[in-house]
Amino acid sequence: VELIGYAERQCRLDFPEPDGFSWRQHLRAVDPLDPRLHDPLPVAGESIWKTWRELSKTRDHGFGSLPSVTHREFRAFAENVGIRVDPYRTRAVMLIDEVVRRMWTERRKNDEEARKRSEE
Repeated sequence: VELIGYAERQCRLDFPEPDGFSWRQHLRAVDPLDPRLHDPLPVAGESIWKTWRELSKTRDHGFGSLPSVTHREFRAFAENVGIRVDPYRTRAVMLIDEVVRRMWTERRKNDEEARKRSEE
């Protein structure tokens, strides 16, 4: 649960704003010591978070889409980087991916609706 909350907070910081910069970039420019930039990663989830971050970097995504990480991709990634695959790690990585994709999709939808309203 802690790790999912952490993933949600990090995701919100990394979404691009209408100006093309993320909230994280805005905060760093104004106050690099802002506590939101230094959200502690739950110790118990550190290796899982790092695994998801590295795995997520390998996915292809284009215009507004963020495809899910498949079990096959996760197994291949784990084999390539020497990570032990167990049911707990697999479920945790897939859950983080699901949460981030859901947030990403919702954000893109909200941005599109705002854009349409501004054109009316």
